[in-house]
Amino acid sequence: MRNTLGLGLQIFKTIGILFPSITFFFANTSSGWRYLAAFPVVLGAVYLLHGRTEEAKQVIARLYGEEHVQTALSWLEVSKKPEAAEEGLAAPKKESMFNTRYRMQLLGGILLSCAQQLSGINAVFYYSDSIFSDAGISDSRVGTLIIDFINIWPAFFTGVLANRFGACTMILWGLAGMVAMSVGMPVALIVDVSALSIVFTALYVIVSGVTLGPLV
Repeated sequence: MRNTLGLGLQIFKTIGILFPSITFFFANTSSGWRYLAAFPVVLGAVYLLHGRTEEAKQVIARLYGEEHVQTALSWLEVSKKPEAAEEGLAAPKKESMFNTRYRMQLLGGILLSCAQQLSGINAVFYYSDSIFSDAGISDSRVGTLIIDFINIWPAFFTGVLANRFGACTMILWGLAGMVAMSVGMPVALIVDVSALSIVFTALYVIVSGVTLGPLV
């Protein structure tokens, strides 16, 4: 279940990244970015206007079973006694997170999250238009669209690969692969082989999308 949720989150996140890249082709105006930035507000308003309790119950029943629906819903409800809730939750939270038994797990989770953020994938997305421009693609929107499109597919293979090789091994190989690709990208630009720089950039995104992205 944990892997399914992680993969689902990664896939839908990458699809959500792709959509704005598509809108750049018809919202490329001085005010177009304002409409794109305001769109998430519309989604939030829709959920606020529709009390989708029944749908929530169906999802909870599918995940946890019919007998646990009311229990799960009670966890989601805002407590009418904040002070009592704080007293009841303070001890378990301290025990579960900061107990010496879980110190290595907590440290590992923090380090993995830091590794994901510091891996450089965000810089690749941010500077993808410049990378592709140096490679000979004049329209920066095309380069961004290519990277975002490639980013969707690797997560579909993560589950099979993780079951065969293990998540830890995949993360280590993913970090090694991203280091290799990050060395190859500037080398390709220095020797002025534009096609090779595009290949290294695409491989960088693929390696990240199949390892650190969905597994962390």
